[in-house]
Amino acid sequence: MLDGLLAPLERSNAFIWTALAVAVVLTLQIEPFRGWGGNEIHYFALGLRAVRPDQFGPNHAAFDHSVARFASFAILGGTVAVFGYDSALITLRFVAIVAYALAFAYLARCLKLSRAETLVALLLFVLVGQCYFAIEWLFAGVEGKAFAYAAVFASIGLAWRDKDFAAVGVAALATYLHFLVGGFWAVAVIGLIGLKSGNVRRMGALHC
Repeated sequence: MLDGLLAPLERSNAFIWTALAVAVVLTLQIEPFRGWGGNEIHYFALGLRAVRPDQFGPNHAAFDHSVARFASFAILGGTVAVFGYDSALITLRFVAIVAYALAFAYLARCLKLSRAETLVALLLFVLVGQCYFAIEWLFAGVEGKAFAYAAVFASIGLAWRDKDFAAVGVAALATYLHFLVGGFWAVAVIGLIGLKSGNVRRMGALHC
């Protein structure tokens, strides 16, 4: 009985069970079936315009001249084109939950956190408002930055395990998904690699 109670504190927790536990918390937080929130409808419309410009005229309110968000717009717009707006919202919220759960569990495993420690850290972050600056949430809906943050978690885990080139590659993917989120954390990941390796020249080579 005692072994069962202490199981969540073991550092050797099975990855899949940790990911499932994280997914449950995020499902309760993100609520896939609730209505539209934040900027979701705006980004979904921009995504649809990116993949189906024929459906929009010159006077539509959905417009964006940025070329840096083509990856996230392709995900959002492509899903809307296939499923429609409401079903796309539900589908992509579940996709975001799965991506977050897998990446977050991987990061926790790389840091050798137990399942209990992983969940406590996540719950505390959510309970205190989950914004580390400028009211920028991580777990509240689905936008391009949600997929970018999942990639960031995986990138930090890879860097922590000294898989430097894979870490930089995933950080680059995060940048394509959301320029600001990915760009900021790509610099942080490169800094982490430099600190862990103690080789500033190596850090600069990865940056280039």
